[in-house]
Amino acid sequence: MKKFTIKLILPVLIFTTVFSNTSLAFADNYNKEDLEISNKISQEFANTKYIDGNIDHELIEIESDDDTISYQVDVEEEFGIKNDSFEMHVDEFSDSEILVNSNLQMQDLLYESNLYVNLDAGEFYVTEVEIKDNGEKIVTTYDVFLTEIEGEEFKAQLVNRNTGDLHEVNTIDAKASAIPVIGLIIANGVRWAVKKFGKRALVSAFGKYALSNAIKKVAKFSVSKKHFRNAGGRYAKFNTTSQSTVRKWVKEALRNNPSIKFNNNYKKLSFTITSNIGKKVGTKGETKIKVVFDHTGKIWTAYPVK
Repeated sequence: MKKFTIKLILPVLIFTTVFSNTSLAFADNYNKEDLEISNKISQEFANTKYIDGNIDHELIEIESDDDTISYQVDVEEEFGIKNDSFEMHVDEFSDSEILVNSNLQMQDLLYESNLYVNLDAGEFYVTEVEIKDNGEKIVTTYDVFLTEIEGEEFKAQLVNRNTGDLHEVNTIDAKASAIPVIGLIIANGVRWAVKKFGKRALVSAFGKYALSNAIKKVAKFSVSKKHFRNAGGRYAKFNTTSQSTVRKWVKEALRNNPSIKFNNNYKKLSFTITSNIGKKVGTKGETKIKVVFDHTGKIWTAYPVK
């Protein structure tokens, strides 16, 4: 592995005063002990400075092999964080794949956060490790879905992979509930990803991940009978009464490289695609199919559209 000194434009990865507000947003869902820890972190980082992401920063030592660039971030020099208990390390595996590792020691607890983004695979998740003084280790993985981005601020849904519980991290207006400590640490990793990859690429990645799962789950989907040609009512109808035929058409639609749209009008995180499969599938001659599916790829509905 080669070691050398290099100048990089370091994307914004900072603790800002937004944390003073963000910690207040946790009160509805978490206990007093969690809130006290969250507030302590906010107070420690409240006076840190904002670093312009367009400024060149010299990183004293960078390790690199043929594929990966790794560097340790001097959080005090780069971000003004005067806290010896906080460390940050970044691995850039390629132009589309990164890992941001953050460590924070708080009294008798050690928090480690690994934020991973792979645009090509459509993966964006964070693994949080909490190590207590007695050695007990709690590991939790959350899939991350950005629902809104304003500059480098954002709203994101965190989905617990084990329980399916949904939490929100909100650095835009700090009015939504989130996970204490984790919400504070993850916010900077997400800002870094937004700065590096941009809004469009990240939203597309989330949709691609859900889309790939939807393709795998087509076999379990059953279209509502109201969308069959022999049904009454004014619903859009497929020109068939066969579930297997509809599944075949839906699979074609999902595989047809469709554009993916995030649904803002659903309480649960979900996406919509509309795809022209080049054949008449509807009773009115429609050749397009609209498919709605959640972040896990579970298909909610599908029907023909003009």
